[in-house]
Amino acid sequence: MKNAKRLFAIATLCALLPSCRFLIEKPSREEAIAAIQLHNPDTAWARIRTKDSSLVDSLYLPILVNNGMVQLNKKATDSTGQLIFFTPEARPFFFPTPENERVDGVQRVLLGYPFFVSLLKVEATSEPDKAYVNYVVEYRHLTPFAAISKKLKEGTRDTFSQYIYKYGGVWQGDKSRKKP
Repeated sequence: MKNAKRLFAIATLCALLPSCRFLIEKPSREEAIAAIQLHNPDTAWARIRTKDSSLVDSLYLPILVNNGMVQLNKKATDSTGQLIFFTPEARPFFFPTPENERVDGVQRVLLGYPFFVSLLKVEATSEPDKAYVNYVVEYRHLTPFAAISKKLKEGTRDTFSQYIYKYGGVWQGDKSRKKP
């Protein structure tokens, strides 16, 4: 009977110790902040479809025309099929766009820059060397293209969450972030 109790106690300890290890290996706030800042996109961008009539009908098109970023194609029936053209003033705000999107008339444009503000939460997960973080960014240095976003204004704050992973003893972000 004593052997059965000892065996049960040993089995319980073996089951509990690995879960305690995950709590101990949760990254510190400083490590989590470093992982978020080092491995996240440092820009906010959007796609503009030059062949999409919904942009032509949008409330934001006059703003983009007035600030000199786009021009309406007066001959929308030409061979390009584009309804708008980007002006030379818009080129500094172009973001790398994959070829398959360019063929469909898509151009990615820079909206602004998110700056890290605060870390809200760091949670250990059931997997070793993996943690879940929530944090706040503030958008600054917005470009004229930020007008196409309803919510993006100078100083706007947004909350994101993502997993961070420990590789070679260093916590790193996973490059994809999402809103909680």
